[in-house]
Amino acid sequence: MKSPWLNLAADCLDRQPPRHTALIWEGRDGRQERYSFADLVGLTDRMANALEGLGFAPGDRLLLRLGNVPAFPVAFLGAVKAGVLPIPTGPGLSVQELAFRATDSEARGILVAQELRDLAEAVRERWTGLHSVLTTDADGSLTSLLSGSRPGRPARPTRPSSSTPPAPPGTRKGCCTRSAGLPPTTPSPGFGKPTARATWWRPPDP
Repeated sequence: MKSPWLNLAADCLDRQPPRHTALIWEGRDGRQERYSFADLVGLTDRMANALEGLGFAPGDRLLLRLGNVPAFPVAFLGAVKAGVLPIPTGPGLSVQELAFRATDSEARGILVAQELRDLAEAVRERWTGLHSVLTTDADGSLTSLLSGSRPGRPARPTRPSSSTPPAPPGTRKGCCTRSAGLPPTTPSPGFGKPTARATWWRPPDP
């Protein structure tokens, strides 16, 4: 019997023709990098294993603050393979806004470009539940992070944990989806920008 749970990484990568081109990235200097589906399967496998080696468990959250670089899909889909929920964040967010997202989603870690390490540490000062601050290498790659992780793994379905009830239709835990049919924004006096804070779904207190 097939599992009813969808794993995005399995559909996007593992079930595709291995030799076909999956990603073509071009930098501002015109330099190109090409990745086949087999390349990305290997990299995301290692990313998933690296996260598990750092203590991430299915259902944990990982904030991502990366640019439009190959490390982003590797980190995003690698987290999905491990059952970790990736939360992308925009470059315009302040330390306070990032800390808010970390706190609200109960993120266990954050992955940033190397030059943003100080920003990530400032977020950790405001959210002590942020156990891991991870960075890319200076060239924007994940070589150092993935170097010690083993290759190969089966894609794991992402399931709701037994302690967290499934979200109502149109909602999810974390940033930044709101309940369907509810007002899109409510004022946020703390940041001076509208957010969907009041409409985010949260599980009941135990």
